Amino acid sequence: MAELGGDANTPESGRRRAPGVPARASAPREVPDGSPEAAALLGEQLRALRERTGLVMRAFVSKYGYSQTTISRYERGGRLPRKAYLDCLLGEVSRRGNPLLTPEDVQTTYGLYRKALGPAGGRNALLLEVFELELRKEQLSVQTTGLYTEAAAYKARVGELEARLAAGGAARPGEREQLRREGAELARRRTELESEQHTVQQRINRLEQLLPLDDEDTALAP
Repeated sequence: MAELGGDANTPESGRRRAPGVPARASAPREVPDGSPEAAALLGEQLRALRERTGLVMRAFVSKYGYSQTTISRYERGGRLPRKAYLDCLLGEVSRRGNPLLTPEDVQTTYGLYRKALGPAGGRNALLLEVFELELRKEQLSVQTTGLYTEAAAYKARVGELEARLAAGGAARPGEREQLRREGAELARRRTELESEQHTVQQRINRLEQLLPLDDEDTALAP
């Protein structure tokens, strides 16, 4: 069965590209937010990213569980994906892209995604809010990892003090009070992070219930 999306040919001219040369998205141009033109620009970017992985559409379908029809609609700008699809695609480019993923690729893709969703209501508004919440969730995860690193260093210092005291040594002036304050601050920050993570996840869950189901909801996680 022929692959959807015409991987081997440029959509504009129909001429065959040299082997190994990925398609590139068109240069960014000013289009109205939420317009079909903005969706088409995003689609061009999604196709260019997929082709950088070296995966034809059928291989991408087999690996991640999205249907060829769905991916074709994404790449034509006929339907806007959820963030999970962007994660699959960007993750694949980061592992096997030619060239590999850059921070600019992520910024460009996210910028085009926001522009395509635009100010419209309905499904697009829900997708945009979920997208921003997912980004915030990722930021909170990074902050939590950093906090765990700080907590480990704090526990090591507490352990060092306890070992010194057990060996008959003494605490340095103000050392115990300093550790007490640091421990309280770490506990406060942990509580705040956990509370915000819970709030963000609850909001995502509520929004997901409002989004209409389609075959992308059954795709495999990246």
